[in-house]
Amino acid sequence: MEPIIEQCHPLYPFGRANHSFPQNRSPEKRIQGTVSDTGIGIAPDEIPRIFEEFYRTETAKSLKETGTGLGLPIVQLLLSLYGGTIEIDSTPGKGSSFRFSLPEFARDAGAKP
Repeated sequence: MEPIIEQCHPLYPFGRANHSFPQNRSPEKRIQGTVSDTGIGIAPDEIPRIFEEFYRTETAKSLKETGTGLGLPIVQLLLSLYGGTIEIDSTPGKGSSFRFSLPEFARDAGAKP
């Protein structure tokens, strides 16, 4: 997962993006990670809507760079399909932090990575 997120960093036009995947696993056997940025942030009243398909915040709509409003809904859908969750903390003008977790599944002995 880390290489995929690293490839997204050059595409991020606002501020700086960071990610972390702690190597120590949680007692609940969940894989956890955080993706943060120093971008435009999201207003508290818009946070409940950011996982809606095609939703874009008012600030995002005013920028030259465009998006479809599908990225976060797709991320949330994929995480939920695998029993995962996603949470957000955001401050307008300072950036956002997305924390996610997924159940840790054991790989079959004969399966290839």
